[in-house]
Amino acid sequence: MSTISARRSGIDRRLLLRSVLATGAALGLSSCAAAKASGPVLAADAALPNVVPSGTSLAIASGLGTTQLELQLSGLIDTLPFHVSSWPNLAAGPDVLAAFRAGSVDLAVNAGIPPIEAHNQGYETRIVAINQTRTPTYVFATKPHSTIQSVDDFRGKSLAFSQGQAQGVVLLRALQKAGISYKDVNLVNLTSDQFLVALESGQVDIAPLPVSQLPNYLNSYGKDGAHSIDTGVVDFLTLLWAPASVLADPGKAAAIAAFVPLWAKAVVWVYEHPAAWEQDFYVKSQNISAAQAARVVQLTPKPWFPASWDAAIAWEKQTAGLLAQGGFITSFDAVRPPFRAPRRRRGPGDLPELIAVADILVRPPAAPAAAPVARRRTRRLGPGRRLPFARALGPVLLIAGWSLASATGRLDPRILPAPWSVVSTGIRLWNSGTLGPDLAISLQRAGEGFAIGLVAGVALALIAGLSRVGAALIDGNVQINRALPILGMIPLFILWLGIGETFKITIIAMAVYIPIYINLSAALSAIDQRYVELAETLGLSRGQFVRQVVVPGALPGFFTGLRLGVTGSWLALVVVEEVNATSGLGYLMFQQATYGLIDSVVVGLAIYGIWGFASDLIVRLIERRVLSWRRTLAG
Repeated sequence: MSTISARRSGIDRRLLLRSVLATGAALGLSSCAAAKASGPVLAADAALPNVVPSGTSLAIASGLGTTQLELQLSGLIDTLPFHVSSWPNLAAGPDVLAAFRAGSVDLAVNAGIPPIEAHNQGYETRIVAINQTRTPTYVFATKPHSTIQSVDDFRGKSLAFSQGQAQGVVLLRALQKAGISYKDVNLVNLTSDQFLVALESGQVDIAPLPVSQLPNYLNSYGKDGAHSIDTGVVDFLTLLWAPASVLADPGKAAAIAAFVPLWAKAVVWVYEHPAAWEQDFYVKSQNISAAQAARVVQLTPKPWFPASWDAAIAWEKQTAGLLAQGGFITSFDAVRPPFRAPRRRRGPGDLPELIAVADILVRPPAAPAAAPVARRRTRRLGPGRRLPFARALGPVLLIAGWSLASATGRLDPRILPAPWSVVSTGIRLWNSGTLGPDLAISLQRAGEGFAIGLVAGVALALIAGLSRVGAALIDGNVQINRALPILGMIPLFILWLGIGETFKITIIAMAVYIPIYINLSAALSAIDQRYVELAETLGLSRGQFVRQVVVPGALPGFFTGLRLGVTGSWLALVVVEEVNATSGLGYLMFQQATYGLIDSVVVGLAIYGIWGFASDLIVRLIERRVLSWRRTLAG
């Protein structure tokens, strides 16, 4: 087929400046003759200018850089007969509409719903080209640990909804198809860029996600029960649209006429060259892996620029009626009832016999599908599969090396006794009744100090992390305390608290609360502002905000601080039990060292090591269970 060019003359303006589908002449509404524009105004029934005036420029929205990159990769960007002043990164319909109103965007690619919403707001726009979709571009996904298995289970659930975007209409069509009333569900009004965050955090039960987001989401949360729900609902239209005021400018209208076929060719080129798109867009631009990119591209629908717009017009009328039924927009007389063809009007508002823009576009070839492109083997960059008993492997190898060195005589037993000698000594101390009581005393001291430090660290971190005043009063003092060496403070604490248990437990508590406070307060400060905005949008109370946003967001940092705090309790225990102590494992080690009983000292060190290893393992297991929704390199 031929393409629009500067030499093509006499093309009726109706080939390009169609009245808005479902929001323009297709609904019997006025055309762009009422639009205001500076300079000459192109009449609605005038022929298109066949030459783009010198100096003409367009600002074309390019969400995530998609449109611009399509033209670049296809080599068509250099053939544009006009200057592109900017490629604003705008994709969501409400954002594009706001840019239209501000005059910062002249042309955009969106789904079918934004022009309807624009008309509902009293802003005149026009659709200039359409690409019909025959496979779903949005798929319903559940939150983690969801039991929803079908659309029928949507009843009583919280569903992410955006009135002015395609995802919202896809949801409404799915509910209508299943015979579910809006009153049977809780529609949570969000913007589409909040859908994924709301789903991940469990704020909504269901959200329609783009096929480009679904594989990565399921890869991250599929193991936690997140899954997709097949509804068969298709978002039928991808379209080019522009403000009526832009199309009233002869120069810009000619530029848009020239852009339409180039855009269509670029879309087709991307579909026919998936490997290039995977690498240049998804891998290089969106920073996802090649494997993820391949999965996304496989879900990309084939472009289709039809010869007739009848199906698109009917789809838009149904959409407008569906929104009107739900009270989301003002009902259009021309689409009441919503699924009945409108009465034809005579006069300026009547639809003429339209010729599809696609008649002058390059349509995707109908040839048999090409052989699959050979995929480059993905290079794995992660640490690999988890090894069974991996954390015990290092200590086991260490003991094995120690045993080998001792058995071969390479290790002097006076410097470090053999492992079997240490075990024998430990059994002897236990059987003698010496080791047991000292272990109990040490565990009691460590437990009491750890509990006090844990409560203090969490309380201070919450006050400082959730309150500006709290942070001003607390954080500076804690940082000063953090910089003071605990060993240097022992003489003062002995002076203030005596040499009894109080001073020992206080030292242990200080060693615990500081790392817990530092890591928890840092985690609270690092909570993504989007979660706060989402909570405000959902109208959460302060308590709900803390439970559903603060706690999940701060838990990773808390567990890091907890692990450091546990380690700190054992280190402080060793110190305090060697200072003015009469019992405990540290005291036993100090006492045995006085007599040169290295075996007994190593027994004490081994017990401290076992306690540290075991307590850290317990915290890790709790962390893994509590944070099962998180996927990290640790597994």
